[in-house]
Amino acid sequence: MMIRGIWFICFTSLILGCFEKEKEESTTFIYRPDVKVSDISYNNIDYRITSVRAKDLRMCSYHIDGIRKIKSLGDSLYQSGRQLLFATNGGIFGKNHYPGGLFIQNKEVIQNINLRNASGNFHLLPNGCFYLTQKGEAHVMESNAFVAKADISQITMGVQSGPMLIIDGDYHPAFNEGSKNLHIRNGVGVDDDGNIHFVISGQRTNFYDMATIFKENLKCKNALYLDGAISEMYNHGISKEHEVYRNFATIFFVDEKLE
Repeated sequence: MMIRGIWFICFTSLILGCFEKEKEESTTFIYRPDVKVSDISYNNIDYRITSVRAKDLRMCSYHIDGIRKIKSLGDSLYQSGRQLLFATNGGIFGKNHYPGGLFIQNKEVIQNINLRNASGNFHLLPNGCFYLTQKGEAHVMESNAFVAKADISQITMGVQSGPMLIIDGDYHPAFNEGSKNLHIRNGVGVDDDGNIHFVISGQRTNFYDMATIFKENLKCKNALYLDGAISEMYNHGISKEHEVYRNFATIFFVDEKLE
């Protein structure tokens, strides 16, 4: 009887152990996007930096998705069971909220690159492109270099804007330290580790100082200006709905599934 009792205890422990193992193996891993937000000050101007990974970044547009406002994007995601974590406008646009230059979404080239000479910030040459590839790599590249080197067929999303802020480690040649050309500005850069850094100024700033944030603080060899006075940045848990109300042609964002 004692031997049978011991056998029963061992058999029961084995069965319970199997159930415990099965329970452990059935546990699902919930992926969470990595969004880092930091605030810094330079020359008495505040800047917010949101750093994300290429694999987490998405893009929507007015012409493809019918969305122009960051708040509208957040509402749409919520209705589909997702939470907006970060968003910012994606570049200079013209009439009918159409991007000013290169525009690629969902691997489709909606508009080709714009190499024209004209007035305005977009044409303060050299301008450039920010894009993601099918390999999950993020790049900022001067427009002529983009034409010569980039493989359009491998790009999943991308926009053109201007001017470039940092070009191969150097300031845009037209920038002047101490310039009085001041506006709210936002831009994007990619560091050597492939991290994407979006920056927006809290107060009006010049191109040179904003470029310095990318060059000195974020160590980006290439960075691109996205837009000016109308620019917005949304960070979940920090921003308020009334702070994101303007219309944009394209919006870069990161979201996650609601639990």
